Amino acid sequence: MALTLNDITQLPKIRRFRLLAGDDGMERVVTSAGIADYEFVPGLGIDLDRAFEPNSLVISSLLFAREDPSLILTALETLASTGVAGLAYKPMIYRDLPEEVLRFSADRGFPVFVIPEDLWFEDIIFEIMDAVRQDDGRHLSEKNITSMINDGSGSSSDVAFRARKGISLKLRSHCASAYIRSDSVDPARILRAFYVSKHLRDKILLAPYDGGIFVITTSDKADPSSHRLIVSEAVRVLAMDTDPETCPMSDVHQSKDFGSIFRESYHTWLAGAASGRIIRNYTDSGIYRFLIPLSEDPHLLSFSRTILSGLEGYEDTIASYIRNGGDILASSIDLKVHANTVRYRLARIKELTGDPDQTDHQLFRDLFIAYSVREINK
Repeated sequence: MALTLNDITQLPKIRRFRLLAGDDGMERVVTSAGIADYEFVPGLGIDLDRAFEPNSLVISSLLFAREDPSLILTALETLASTGVAGLAYKPMIYRDLPEEVLRFSADRGFPVFVIPEDLWFEDIIFEIMDAVRQDDGRHLSEKNITSMINDGSGSSSDVAFRARKGISLKLRSHCASAYIRSDSVDPARILRAFYVSKHLRDKILLAPYDGGIFVITTSDKADPSSHRLIVSEAVRVLAMDTDPETCPMSDVHQSKDFGSIFRESYHTWLAGAASGRIIRNYTDSGIYRFLIPLSEDPHLLSFSRTILSGLEGYEDTIASYIRNGGDILASSIDLKVHANTVRYRLARIKELTGDPDQTDHQLFRDLFIAYSVREINK
């Protein structure tokens, strides 16, 4: 399960908090932290329903109530109604809270803590967010993601179920993912930027994997374009050096099929890498949808090695022939040679594979499968 207030209060700095009231709410989930110091000042016109993240621990000096202690109860009522996990305050302005505040806290099971005066707000927020990041990392470890990628069902495994229930992102009815990997994308930097970005944490979660990073999206919409827009926003806000329109993406699934999104977006990236083409969506990955899961099958590996053995020196021709869909003229332009040169090379490849009488279509089929399996396994 996700971290709770009970878990958070075991952290070195948070352990020093003193619980005043609301101990029945210590199992409330915590996924972030925030500061409240001026939002409740009357007349500012702030949308309080959007000012604080659900499941956050809000910390405050109660500066907003300096002239009017009744605003403390107003603040608690608002925070509780918007799904905030609890409030922790520093006794700089108020050492003791009004009785009605403590009564509300106890009645609603909304925990209120006192923060030691020598603790800095920034240090508290960093400690909480670092704990959330590490907890997400445990649920979405490389081992767990690999397990979900290899699980063809996508939803039945215990790993996928525990990950779905344990991550800090509250999944809405639908989810998807993009897998982004290139030499210019630094997953560690992007991950650090994400956990200090309040704006994105109710829409996405990031998970580093195999030198790249998954961008997990969630929405009540099943429309793939909606999830592509969320990825585009994440790419822009987190300054990822990539084109969001070409990121390999999974299909959109109901959130109970959480595990499927990792397999599909990763396999879409593999299909693009193996084919040398840009493949944006899992539904566009064609034959790779079954070639990738079968790429380590011993019979398929044997077929690939048999076809490609002895074809050294023809790799560029084979790659171009496959990349151009078996179009000899397009391959000749790609290779900057005459079309007859490509035809001669293909004839020679037929001889070397032991079937000189096969048609170009048959050759393309065999080369495509053999070459693709080799590239996938690279």
